[in-house]
Amino acid sequence: MAEGQPDMVGCDVRIIVPSRVEAELAGTIGRIVAGERVGAFETVLRTRDGREVDVLVDPSVIPE
Repeated sequence: MAEGQPDMVGCDVRIIVPSRVEAELAGTIGRIVAGERVGAFETVLRTRDGREVDVLVDPSVIPE
C-alpha cells in the first residue's frame, strides 16, 4: 500500500465498484444476505487511481 493512503478494510465495497456493475454487486450481496452460498465470479473493480481492472472475487461470509 502506498504511503499515506487509507486502508479499505471495513469500508463499503461499493467505493471501488464502477457504476456499470453496481446492479451485479447488489444482486450478489442480496444473495449472501439471504444466506445463499455464492461461488467465485468475475467482475470489474476500480483502483485508487481510477483505472478499472478485471478481478475474480471469491466471497465468504464472516459470522458476527
